[in-house]
Amino acid sequence: MSAIPAAEDRIRRSLEARIETNQLELPLLPTSVAQVLELCYSPDASAAKLSEVIHRDQALASHLLRVANSPAYFPGTAIVSLQQAISRLGQRTIGEIAVALSVKGLVFNERRFQSEMRSLWRQSAASGAFAREIARTMRRSVDTALLCGLLQNVGKPAVIHLVTKVADTVGREVDNEEALELAEEYHTEVGARMVEGWSMPPAVIETTRYHHHYADAPTYPDEARVVHLSDRLAENLLSPQNVTEEMLRAELAFAELNLYPEDVDAILAKGDDVRKFVEVIG
Repeated sequence: MSAIPAAEDRIRRSLEARIETNQLELPLLPTSVAQVLELCYSPDASAAKLSEVIHRDQALASHLLRVANSPAYFPGTAIVSLQQAISRLGQRTIGEIAVALSVKGLVFNERRFQSEMRSLWRQSAASGAFAREIARTMRRSVDTALLCGLLQNVGKPAVIHLVTKVADTVGREVDNEEALELAEEYHTEVGARMVEGWSMPPAVIETTRYHHHYADAPTYPDEARVVHLSDRLAENLLSPQNVTEEMLRAELAFAELNLYPEDVDAILAKGDDVRKFVEVIG
């Protein structure tokens, strides 16, 4: 009976050692997506230049146009070119969608955990959409809100991948429940290091690290509160048996952000729009 706990402890200690020594072998963003991200935050970038970079990846370009023409963005008329999409939706929105599409294929792809990866990705997409809606409700800039919400749990699939590799070294196959528990425990630090390696904006890095302990965020505590709430809203939408509306409305972060019950009502009313975004981005 003691062999299994001993193996579990070895997996945990080995995982912690890799995190401590930064031996994580985290995935890198494709060059084209890294360039898109840099351009979408550059005041000097043009729609033509951004379109040119995106066109280097035809699969990404095609998927971006499909997303831009989806009900999630309510186009009045069909968008037929990337430059038109950038002009209609804005450079940052297009850049953030490009990152989202890339991250899905890059990180949420552990074959042995396909069902878990799909659930994690859908929650990430919903979190991103809700973070944007919270920012709008607060009448604050929505810049980076989508990315902050979308990437807050990006460390979970990365930890699951690490756990399976570590388990191989101790000669035991880790079960799905144990892998998910370890992912929950260690994803914030691993995720923060990942997005830092991707040269994400500082708010994205900090909210990834502190969204579960938003009061500890040194520079962006309100953004961390928004991201924490976006995660809870996403879970309420997709798994209401885990986070009921009563539990959601009791979240202190709403009051800390000066959001009133009617504001929460308005955010919850965006549920159908969020579902549309989840379906098209997934």
